[in-house]
Amino acid sequence: MTSSVSSCLAIAHIPECMANLYKGNITKRPVNARYDPEFSSLTAVCEGTIHRFTALRRTIMSENWVIACATADIDEEDVMRFDYEDKSLCIYNTPQGFFATDGYCTHAEQHLEDGIVIDCTVECPLHAGRFDVTNGKALGAPVYDDLKTYPVKVENYNVYVNVDAG
Repeated sequence: MTSSVSSCLAIAHIPECMANLYKGNITKRPVNARYDPEFSSLTAVCEGTIHRFTALRRTIMSENWVIACATADIDEEDVMRFDYEDKSLCIYNTPQGFFATDGYCTHAEQHLEDGIVIDCTVECPLHAGRFDVTNGKALGAPVYDDLKTYPVKVENYNVYVNVDAG
């Protein structure tokens, strides 16, 4: 029996790595799976194909999800700047949960990191333009263009942002 090797990204926790085996990274149930702590990898053999999942511990959760911060890093009704590669985002902690948008106001390119967050609205510190952080909608003059939003999820007290989906 010949084997081919494919590398996939998975997160560092074994149960979640195993879950990835069943959530589309491998279409068939693995025949044999083992975790190698020295290399932080999970190897599964499925019908003659070896699938190797490498755990990249701090930043990458999957190919699009990155850890932006810990949930305790942002007080409720507050905002935090998050820069990733060429993007600058804002992460918000609201009564409805965590949200992420582009970091700059669409009116005057002022960063929203110093904005005021009330409920699910951020107010730009420069000209008081307001946005709904749940969907990026501009809420009136002087802003008319919406903010780009990004999917967010919270796992293990960390806030993850899908930086490619915005």
